[in-house]
Amino acid sequence: MNSSIENNGGTDDEYEANSPYSDYRYDFHSPMEAIISAAYVIGNKGLISVDYEYKDYSNNKFSSDSWDGDDSDFDGVNSDIEKYYQSAGNLHIGGEFRPNQNFSVRGGFEYYQSPYESSQINSDANTKTYSMGIGWQMNGFFADLTYKNLQKKSYIYLYDSADAAKIKMDRDYLMMTIGFRF
Repeated sequence: MNSSIENNGGTDDEYEANSPYSDYRYDFHSPMEAIISAAYVIGNKGLISVDYEYKDYSNNKFSSDSWDGDDSDFDGVNSDIEKYYQSAGNLHIGGEFRPNQNFSVRGGFEYYQSPYESSQINSDANTKTYSMGIGWQMNGFFADLTYKNLQKKSYIYLYDSADAAKIKMDRDYLMMTIGFRF
């Protein structure tokens, strides 16, 4: 059995999949997204910012890109999307304090709400991240050191007749950036 997926030339979101069973061409319409942002600058010493992002995942749609526009092949998939997904809100909060012009301290929090309906197994599979970091800049040189903790839980069925396995992920990241501005 041989199958492949390749970019169909045009934009980055146009792909063609070849299968020994049939060729399928479709368009995918992603949900509407709205973002509200606010920031407060504290003199020349720091800032606090908040972003709230809203997406309605139940509005994802597959449609045919065939000449006749017959979308009936996707009726079941689109019905399942509408049934099993909901809107979700994501929250991003961050702040920075600069005691002097060369040094800064940063912190942040993110919360990603599950897009699954309450009747679904992963309806409470939310993601949280916490981050903090420091930065130094002088004469075009800069260095940043950041620690990030990601916490996520989800459920997965390993077998059709088995109970769902609960997966708890707790990952730590340490990132460093060094550069020159010229």
